[in-house]
Amino acid sequence: MKSTSSLPATHEIQTQPTIKSSVQIAIENFTKQYLQKHSDTFENELDRSVRYLYHDHRPLKKLESVVATMEQWENDLQQKELSSEKLNSITPQEHTIIDCISKGMQTKEIATHLFISEHTVQTHRKNINKKLGTSSIIDLMKVSMLFSMR
Repeated sequence: MKSTSSLPATHEIQTQPTIKSSVQIAIENFTKQYLQKHSDTFENELDRSVRYLYHDHRPLKKLESVVATMEQWENDLQQKELSSEKLNSITPQEHTIIDCISKGMQTKEIATHLFISEHTVQTHRKNINKKLGTSSIIDLMKVSMLFSMR
């Protein structure tokens, strides 16, 4: 049997000019005509949308509210002397536990989710509270939010 290389055939296909089908040409022509005909409408819609967003301050106020809340949480945690050194002492598994707690998961749910025993989850929670000096789930949720911002 004669061995044939696919390289010459590939080269031949790549060097041939692309032949457009009548369908492709029709689609391109329709698209060009449609855009030319409706470009004013698109520009007006875009202009109206930009003006609306520029004059509507609700999204900005919501963002400012979120930033203020995050700053308040950060201040609360600083008052509890939660330093970056303490945050860095958290192990990856403890970080996962914090995330689960912040999602509202109970000890049993966390254990099932992570394939560990409930006792191990309780031990991690104790270690987290000890390392960070926290005593409530709310503080752990604040820590979780700060972790996600890092």
